[in-house]
Amino acid sequence: MAAPHHEGAWGRPLERVRRRAHDDARSDDLEPLARAHARHRARDAVLDDHRRRRGGSGPAPAEGIRPGSGAVVVDRPDDDHRRVRLPHLPRARHDLRVGALIRTVRRPVLLAVAALALLALPAGLVAADESWVVDRFVADITIHPDASLHIVETIDVDFGSSQRHGIFRDIPVRYHYDDTHVRVYRLTVGSVTDASDRAIPYEVTDQGGYREIKVGDANVLVSGRRSYRISYDVVGAMNAFADRDELFWNVNGGSWPVATTLAMATVHAPVGIDRLACYQGLAGATNTCPTALSASKDSATFGPSHRLASGEQLTLVAGLAKGAIAEPMPILERDTDNALTFIEPQPAYLALAVALLVGALAILFWRWYTAGRDLRDR
Repeated sequence: MAAPHHEGAWGRPLERVRRRAHDDARSDDLEPLARAHARHRARDAVLDDHRRRRGGSGPAPAEGIRPGSGAVVVDRPDDDHRRVRLPHLPRARHDLRVGALIRTVRRPVLLAVAALALLALPAGLVAADESWVVDRFVADITIHPDASLHIVETIDVDFGSSQRHGIFRDIPVRYHYDDTHVRVYRLTVGSVTDASDRAIPYEVTDQGGYREIKVGDANVLVSGRRSYRISYDVVGAMNAFADRDELFWNVNGGSWPVATTLAMATVHAPVGIDRLACYQGLAGATNTCPTALSASKDSATFGPSHRLASGEQLTLVAGLAKGAIAEPMPILERDTDNALTFIEPQPAYLALAVALLVGALAILFWRWYTAGRDLRDR
């Protein structure tokens, strides 16, 4: 007589149990994509018992695989492999777009940050070049009654065995004045000669806040000891105070990539110089140097107390009695490097910028509303 059919778990035909296990496994395999919170639900009790009874005491089966010809893949709670392979599903199409945008701009942003970090280094840090040296830098400064300056610089260099076309003389001519203006020195180069007063080719260009004088012939290489004599005039450098007029002058600049063995400056004035000061070191330094190496009624000579390293400067201050020269007037220009100060006095430009900003925000909102809403709303 055939065995009675029971509806319990052990009375079901083996084929139905296998089908049940197969369906459960398929459900477990698909559920993580449909319901993330049910990714690791508990295994079916019938399937667990069925595996134990069929498995016997043999070797442990491979993870997720039932022994036998009808192997079934099941979702185990500790299946890290599946958990790692399941991708994050974007909740909306704009998630995909934002992610792609971030990946696109990430590298340029990092490069920009690195560039800004380099620009943020102190201005006095100049890459040192040890293949040559400035043996002597001597400046002779004459203050005229009209408050202009005439300056002659004698620069002796030793290129050694290196082959070079000449030198670059960078003279600072633009300084911060206030929130909207910069102070400008009008500098005109008169001549560039050698020690024998023979003319040397040169070019003058503006490089940021500097007037750059490129001295030398681009078709001629020189080496060893050379002497250059640069003559130029400056307007707008004198400062006016209530009780005096004053010259504050950066003698050698701060852009030399080599050391300067000897630096010196002599100031000549129409009348007596009554206040003297001298500073040495990197930009912003307050290290004083000897007030004056020598002084007379209408002249004074300044010099540092040590050899100037690459990037170090010599700065002098010479005060004159009020009325000794014409009233100095600073030359001011609007700071065009500052975008905010550039558009400040132009309301039309400011209104246009605001209109463009509002329009851009409106376009972004419309794009999000029409194409980037959450998929859950669909």
